[in-house]
Amino acid sequence: MLGLQTKIKANTKGVAMFDRTQWVSVNMLIAVLLQLSQPITAAVPIGKTVQIAQINSSRPSNKVNGQSGRVYEKGTPEALESLRAGIAKYEKMLKEAREAGNRSFEGIILNNIGEIYSALGEPQKALEYYSQSVPLRRAVGHRDEEAITLNNIGNIYSELGEKQKALESYNQSLSLTRALGNPGGQATSLYRIGNIYSELGENQKALESYNQLLPLLRPLIRVVDARLMEAVTLHNIGHVYQKLGEKQKALEYYNQSLPLIRALGARAEEATALKNIGNIYLELGEKQKALESYNQSLILTRFVGDRRGEALALHNIGYIYSNLGEKQKAVEYYSQSLPVSRAVGDSEQEFNTLYNRAYAKYEQNNFTEALNDIEASIKIIENLRTEIASPELRTSYFTILQNHYQFYIYLLMHLHKTSPNSGYDIKASEASERARNP
Repeated sequence: MLGLQTKIKANTKGVAMFDRTQWVSVNMLIAVLLQLSQPITAAVPIGKTVQIAQINSSRPSNKVNGQSGRVYEKGTPEALESLRAGIAKYEKMLKEAREAGNRSFEGIILNNIGEIYSALGEPQKALEYYSQSVPLRRAVGHRDEEAITLNNIGNIYSELGEKQKALESYNQSLSLTRALGNPGGQATSLYRIGNIYSELGENQKALESYNQLLPLLRPLIRVVDARLMEAVTLHNIGHVYQKLGEKQKALEYYNQSLPLIRALGARAEEATALKNIGNIYLELGEKQKALESYNQSLILTRFVGDRRGEALALHNIGYIYSNLGEKQKAVEYYSQSLPVSRAVGDSEQEFNTLYNRAYAKYEQNNFTEALNDIEASIKIIENLRTEIASPELRTSYFTILQNHYQFYIYLLMHLHKTSPNSGYDIKASEASERARNP
């Protein structure tokens, strides 16, 4: 049965949380060099691009709270209050723009409000505002800004687990930035397209995107802060070695990167690096060291207000306890992770956590609750399947998820042995058919 357990996202999206914030400075350098974006004050974890168009003197400012020189620590009540106040101010400006018939101004403000909701962990609200912004930016001919908002929409769909819709948005953005000859915009889209394909197990397509991306980045990297680039490069070298299975080399580079990241005060990146170090220790069988790294990562994700990272850290801690034989502690941490995943709309994290909690409950001989969890996991997977239009992508997606179906079938057949007249064998047969025909 151990072979049925899902590895801690090391093989799906765990080790590569840098698949979303991998190359932590890539998005930042694009923003800095091409002036495509400015960070919303204290709202967004370092490493996440806030794709708000640079505004010239004839357009509204991107300041959220009107205090351009003031930076709040991420995740603090003061920061959250400032963001909420920013929404109120933008809503007032939005009303004025609409009354004046200023569609350009309106499109910018709608995008900016979407960015704030994204930073606050409210993806559906963000999507609502981004979707209103796109046609306005298109109508006034601001194609560069349209591309930015399309990328933002892609980010939201990706976070919601709707990978096909994310790909569509990123590809629309890529087409625009290619037509405009904008290398930074192309790099942003190619990076994210590559990440989506990587998550879906389409490794060749991911490599194609990354290989198109590299020549766009090379002329840009020279002007990025050297210490940040050193820290990020060391980390990413470690990430490559980890993917190659060279764990000790990966750990060596991660440990070189970590003090540099700490010196820069990049707490979100520190949390990610600690999580990846924890993954390495887990792969090396050093579970206590893995647990220490994950616990440090959990503290930092909570400090910076990264709820998605918090859910993953809680999941990972639960996974360690499960492997240490402490099944009840595992269930407790999985149970803490689930509501956080649901709150941020991270369906992939949710179904992985449900799967692993089901396995822990199975190990406790709590078969009924285990069945409830694995069925909830399968339901999420099947809902996500309907969002992927491409048969090729659907097949890749479900190749990654076969462990969920295998355990579900195993559990149903186990229950069939103890209760042969309850129809568990029929359910197992139906599940087997779904697994074979994604």
